[in-house]
Amino acid sequence: MQAYCKWRGVSLPTEAQWEYASRGGKEQKNFPWGNAMQPMRPKKDPQGEKIYRMNIWQGKFPTLNTAADGFNMTAPVDSFGEQNNFGLYNMVGNVWEWTKDWWTPAHYLTEENQHIGFVDPEGPSIDELEQLKEMGYLEPDAEYEKTKKGGSFMCHKSYCYRYRNCARTKMTPESSAHNVGFRCAKNWEDPEGSQPWLNDADLEDQEDGDEQSNDDAAEGQQRDTSM
Repeated sequence: MQAYCKWRGVSLPTEAQWEYASRGGKEQKNFPWGNAMQPMRPKKDPQGEKIYRMNIWQGKFPTLNTAADGFNMTAPVDSFGEQNNFGLYNMVGNVWEWTKDWWTPAHYLTEENQHIGFVDPEGPSIDELEQLKEMGYLEPDAEYEKTKKGGSFMCHKSYCYRYRNCARTKMTPESSAHNVGFRCAKNWEDPEGSQPWLNDADLEDQEDGDEQSNDDAAEGQQRDTSM
């Protein structure tokens, strides 16, 4: 997995990056598309009343999977269409996805990250994991594990309600399973004029700054031509 990422010139996402991508610009929502696990179709739609948006266990776990969503096991990546406003597929359901962060049950500020707070945080270092053990958040003999996100086709609400944006679990990095996969992350340079994460106040400040820069440039040009 790491070798593949290196070959592609990408990396595994941090947990924060993964969750940001999964939410697709929405806040305080259970799923990438909203809060309804199965949104309603328009009335009189011949395909039925509800839409299946992800591949999870349908029926009674673990004895009966009705595959009502169309799949007993993994599904092709585009089976349920785009799950959010970022145009991403299968962020939740289908297979768990590795992140590069070490698992921790507690998030806290350190000397290294206190200047940015919890903005795009990375997971703990090994030294911080040792501190978490001393603080009692991890068992003294616990193995260090990686965080995984998204849930899988084996998740059912009765025991594994982890196909939500905020849900998480862990797995030792040398482990593998038939319901675990990964996706890659890559740095993206925002095209000029497209900054969706800025709010209106930011845009107003930016416009004020641009106007001031233009005024300064015009004043400088006027001085140049008068000399």
